[in-house]
Amino acid sequence: MKRLADANGAEFDRLFLDFMIKHHEGALIMVDELFSSAGAGQQSDIFAFASDVEADQQMEIERMSAMLKEHQK
Repeated sequence: MKRLADANGAEFDRLFLDFMIKHHEGALIMVDELFSSAGAGQQSDIFAFASDVEADQQMEIERMSAMLKEHQK
C-alpha cells in the first residue's frame, strides 16, 4: 500500500490495476475453494451468490486487464 500511496500518474494507475486484479483473483480462489469443498455451496441461494461473485469478479479482471494492456501502449 505504501508503493501505491507514493505513486502518482501512470505509475499509480498501473499499480492500482495490478493490485485490484490480485484482489479480484482472491475472490475467485474463495469461490473455487467453496465449490471444491464437499457439501459446500449446495443451497440454491449460496450457489447463486457464489456463481454471481465468480462471474462479476471475472468480468472485473477482464476489464482491468484490458485497461492495463491499453495503459502499457
